[in-house]
Amino acid sequence: MAVAANRVAPTGRGPGRPATHDRPEVPVTTAYPPPPPPPARGRDRTTLWGVLGIVLGLICCGILGIIFGYLSLRDARRNGQSPVLGYLAIVFGVINIIGGSILRLTGNYPFWNND
Repeated sequence: MAVAANRVAPTGRGPGRPATHDRPEVPVTTAYPPPPPPPARGRDRTTLWGVLGIVLGLICCGILGIIFGYLSLRDARRNGQSPVLGYLAIVFGVINIIGGSILRLTGNYPFWNND
């Protein structure tokens, strides 16, 4: 029985061998910065400002809806959250202002007494 002590594993590409090193390795020259730390808990008021803006923009004060919508957008950008509530608050605030102006100009505003 012969012992194959001097046998070396075949290298390169041959039948049945996958091509694993066809491309030269490119060293990574730029390191990515570490991710930012997560936002502090309890300081995120994105949802609060958004909901306040939507409610106030729909019910009574369009300008407050726009202001709270802006605050919601600002906090959403800072905390990496969705700015949808802020956009809705701004849109509803603008609709309230435009709708109220049209109703006042046509004389159909329910709380406006022209007597």
